[in-house]
Amino acid sequence: MRIGFFGDSFSHENNKLFQKTDGYNTYINLLEKEYNTDISINSKGGSSHWDIIINQFMPIIDNLPDVCVFTWPDGRRLFHKTVRNLGMPAALAYSTSTFKFLDIKYQFGFSSNQWKAAEMYYKYLFDEEKNNLEYLSSLYYFDNVILKKIKNTKFVHLWSFENVYEWKNTIALDEPLIKIAESMIPGYHDGPAHKNKNYLALNHLPGQELNEAVFEKVKGCIDEVCR
Repeated sequence: MRIGFFGDSFSHENNKLFQKTDGYNTYINLLEKEYNTDISINSKGGSSHWDIIINQFMPIIDNLPDVCVFTWPDGRRLFHKTVRNLGMPAALAYSTSTFKFLDIKYQFGFSSNQWKAAEMYYKYLFDEEKNNLEYLSSLYYFDNVILKKIKNTKFVHLWSFENVYEWKNTIALDEPLIKIAESMIPGYHDGPAHKNKNYLALNHLPGQELNEAVFEKVKGCIDEVCR
C-alpha cells in the first residue's frame, strides 16, 4: 500500500529547520513500519490550504498513492505559488525586532516587499469572517467536487490546529494534532515559538509517547478508510 502525506509542518517529516528526533520514531516512521512501505512526503512547512490543494495535490492527481493523508493548517495563511510561511504571526512581526529571527529561519525566499505587503494586508484588509468562509468554501469544493470524483484512492484528514469542517467523502480525525500534543505535554507552548523545544521538534510532536499516540490515531483512520 502506497501512502502519501500532504500538508504543513505537522507532516513535513524531512523539514531540516526543525530538531532531529534524538532517537525516537515519528508517527510517520511508525506508519512506514506498520504498513511496510515508504511514505511519500509532499507536505511543506508553512503551507496554506491553497498550497496543499494547488501545489501539492493537483500536480499528481493522476498518480496518487493508495491513501492520501492531509494535515490541514491555519486557514489565515496567504498563498504564494512558489514560497511558503507567509502567515499572520510572521507578517505582523515584520516591523518588530522579532523578525530578525523569523527572517533567518522562515523567510524562504520572500522579498522585503512581499513581507511588507503581507503585513499591510493583515493590518488593514484582513477580515476574519470573510477568511473563515473562504476556507470552508475551498474545503467544501475540494471535498465534494475534486475528491468525490477520485475512485481508487482513499483519503484521511487531520487538523493541525483547529477542526473547522466536516468531511463527507472520507475519514477524518476530529482532534487536532496540536490538541493531542497539549494534552500530553504540560507547558507545550511555554516560551517564544523560536526557542520552544516542543514546537521545534520534527512535526511539532516531540517524544516517543506522543508520536505513538498520534500513530495509533492515524493508523485507526487509515484502517477504517481501507476496510
